[in-house]
Amino acid sequence: MIELIHDLSHIKPEKFDNHEFISKRRILIDKVFCSVYSNSLFVNLERKFRDDVRDKYISYVDKIQDFKGHTQGLKFPLEINGDKEIAWINISLREPHVAKVYFNVIRLYQKEKNIPIPTYGYNDTNFLPLEYNDTKSLLMEFIELYLKIVGEIKEIYADYLLQLFGIDIKNYWKGLEKKEIKDLVEVSPFQIEIPCEYLGCEDEQFDWMDDEIKCSTVEKFGDLSGTTYYNKNRKDLKATFKRYQKAPGINRHEITLQENWARDCMNSDSENIYQNIITSVHKVHRLWGLDFEGVKPRPINGNVLISQFSMGFGLSNDEIKTMIYGNVGEITSNRENQGIIRKLRNKGMIRKLEKDEGGKKGVYVWTEMVKLLRMSLNQYFLCPECLTRMQYDYENYCHYCPACKKVIRY
Repeated sequence: MIELIHDLSHIKPEKFDNHEFISKRRILIDKVFCSVYSNSLFVNLERKFRDDVRDKYISYVDKIQDFKGHTQGLKFPLEINGDKEIAWINISLREPHVAKVYFNVIRLYQKEKNIPIPTYGYNDTNFLPLEYNDTKSLLMEFIELYLKIVGEIKEIYADYLLQLFGIDIKNYWKGLEKKEIKDLVEVSPFQIEIPCEYLGCEDEQFDWMDDEIKCSTVEKFGDLSGTTYYNKNRKDLKATFKRYQKAPGINRHEITLQENWARDCMNSDSENIYQNIITSVHKVHRLWGLDFEGVKPRPINGNVLISQFSMGFGLSNDEIKTMIYGNVGEITSNRENQGIIRKLRNKGMIRKLEKDEGGKKGVYVWTEMVKLLRMSLNQYFLCPECLTRMQYDYENYCHYCPACKKVIRY
């Protein structure tokens, strides 16, 4: 039995839903970088640099690389979610005014669906909650959103051409049949990130890949995300592959397609893009010596994860176990526990209980990160007597073995 650490005093119990993780895999679209241009402008413009426009919008000047090389452009934000810039356009001041556009499809999906920005990610917040796990329909939703954004980018680009440079692209060629903006502007992706996320899984369950994967070097970082780069070191290969823990219960295997591969994958209708993405995911895995359908999480022991979390969060094993499994709901700050309170706040593991929640001064509760850590870890505890997977009793704050009836209390 683990004794309650003395710093977590003045506590009262909290009950959590007995949520079970369901190990599923989902494929999404994350960051997209595109070139945007009009073929008609390439034919007629003189490659002149518009320093008059630069001087007028000097605060927006940024570096850009267009078809001739490095030059200056004007960079404008297109979409904000919270405090994050999730889409922008950088349009070259040199004719024919090629633009570079970035947009984050996951963040745009969060905003469109009014999904609260998560607070429990290890490095950032561009991921979806675990319940979004219908793989095919979700990927199709992302593709439809991608195509919608591409259409909007064409209109935005045409508006900037008119506003900044006085170019009315719809009436640029007088006497010819008028065309729609969608037919006059090209959007060509040159980099796209495709995350394959394994839900209800932790990084250590995929460590076997480090030994079996075919690549030049394996570069692994020792933080909570366990980011691992599988480097091929081949300039001709327009793809990269890395793996990391996005949040508790979300292990992301991220494929990045570049240049022609990205363009060929994404320049089509929704059904073909879907097939292209699936085909590309399988192809990248084969290039790295893996079978995509054979990439499965391996079983691990919960105590291994406890040790990993202990090192990652800078807490002792007993503190981690008490925090996740103990009869600890609310924590009241006092003179003796200031150190642990500060540490837990800095790690994003507790938050103040607000007044509208019945909170009082100095009262803290666990964040979503701790709740997800608890739910994730519950899968991995094996009975020390018979090695059966133990179950967690949320009423009595203990693990029990359904086979031999052994109980571990906290």
